[in-house]
Amino acid sequence: MPGARQGVAGERDRRDQRSVEYDSMTDDYARFLAEDVLPLAEETVGRPFAADPARRAICGISSGGICAFNAAWHRPEAFGRVISHCGSFTAIRGGHNYPYLVRSTPRKPLRVFLQSGAADANIILGSWPLANQEMAAALDFAGYDYRFEFGTGGHNLRHGGALFADTLRWLFA
Repeated sequence: MPGARQGVAGERDRRDQRSVEYDSMTDDYARFLAEDVLPLAEETVGRPFAADPARRAICGISSGGICAFNAAWHRPEAFGRVISHCGSFTAIRGGHNYPYLVRSTPRKPLRVFLQSGAADANIILGSWPLANQEMAAALDFAGYDYRFEFGTGGHNLRHGGALFADTLRWLFA
């Protein structure tokens, strides 16, 4: 289970560990997915997944949204398509640095779908609507193949869920 730590029973500790796993800008979680989870899943289903990263998508919401982007950023050879709903590109473990990194690093072979809304989270760690707008602007500046859907909704999957079928069609077109 994401966020679970051996020997730690407190709910706050589990939430903090989830943040370490999902929000950190290191390749630790991407490596875990690519080297541990995917091989185990392939073994479990008895067949390999597509090796072409353009045929693989990773998605998430909030901390899972930045986690999906982070995994693709660090492992574009494993994850070429990203869906980030209400991504936490804010001052949580350095996520607010992604717009600069996207602008200043040679473009990676990624196709990115971002979604957020005007009523998304706005707390001391940052504004999710502004952070996602900054990410979209950075992706545009750097010449990425991306799509940004900005609506009126909040920090939930209502808007992203309503767009999900269209998102997948666009992502794999």
